[in-house]
Amino acid sequence: MARWSRRQLIGAALGWCSTGCHLVRFTATDKTETPSVSDALKATKPNGHPLDGPRRVGMKIATVAAPLRDQAIDQAIWHTTDEQILPEDLRNALKNNGLRIGLLRSSLPAEVEELMLHGGHAGQFVEPLIVNQPVNEPTKIAATEKLAEASLLIDTGTKVQGKTYQNVTGFLRITATIDDQKGVVLKTTPELHYGEMKSKFVTAGNLESAFEPAQLAMKTVQDEELFRDLAANIRVEPGQCLVIGLDPSRESGLGWFLLTKPPETDKETQQKLILIWAWNAGRDAVLDIPSVVQSASRQTKTFQPLESPPPAIVAKRNENSQKLKTRVDQVKSAGFDKPNSSDDKKSGPT
Repeated sequence: MARWSRRQLIGAALGWCSTGCHLVRFTATDKTETPSVSDALKATKPNGHPLDGPRRVGMKIATVAAPLRDQAIDQAIWHTTDEQILPEDLRNALKNNGLRIGLLRSSLPAEVEELMLHGGHAGQFVEPLIVNQPVNEPTKIAATEKLAEASLLIDTGTKVQGKTYQNVTGFLRITATIDDQKGVVLKTTPELHYGEMKSKFVTAGNLESAFEPAQLAMKTVQDEELFRDLAANIRVEPGQCLVIGLDPSRESGLGWFLLTKPPETDKETQQKLILIWAWNAGRDAVLDIPSVVQSASRQTKTFQPLESPPPAIVAKRNENSQKLKTRVDQVKSAGFDKPNSSDDKKSGPT
């Protein structure tokens, strides 16, 4: 093949350009191609760097208790809580098992605010629990103490069946995901741990992540039963509150087991109410959500009279005043306060 001179190469290139031909064509990446790991990680973490840590959700959890059918947590809280946010079939399933779940968009009712002050253990102030968890990692709220035996009536939708559990503890599993820059979706699922402790392999790690392989670990645990048919997903924004309560008309149901406390000696059966606030902890590292949210209609400003200063301050003030008066008298006696005669002549009439 003959070798081309430099002039011939330049001429050929100009000829290709004039005819609209090109040697290399750059095209957009085909959407059907498999994305890189970096692109996939960015897709799972919107507006985040692929090397950033897992997104986190902050939660503030408060549990208040009162006698069974107490007006505050049996009526007042549900007057302002939206239960219609859940599908009708799920609401009916929860009610048939003695549970109520809804979203409170306003401040707590005055009766619940008062209960927060003395509705905790031994009548003390309710101190909320602060939780900071990676997304999709469950937080388990221990709703009951471990009982040697418990018989429950479970409504499956098609039939009601009775079941007896040994060494049983009730939990509410809360799993959180970030919906957008502000919203957090909380998934609540009732579950029971029962039976003897056994050593077995259980999954470890965040199974929701497509890039983290499932890991197995040997642990000593009980059998678990999750009531997935009663799982509820509710979107919560900062300042809003997820409310989980009891329908006391369903005795011996799952809700009765989870949200009541058996009576002690001469005390009544206690009914519990769970309040959960949530926020995007990656965007707001610290979110100040007051334990007792005061409504604007109940905030009144009263006149506060000024308090008189302490006697020591009054005595010091009198002492300083007396010293100043003495100093002024000394200046006057020395004649420094008399006007200059030359100044008087200049300032007099001509």
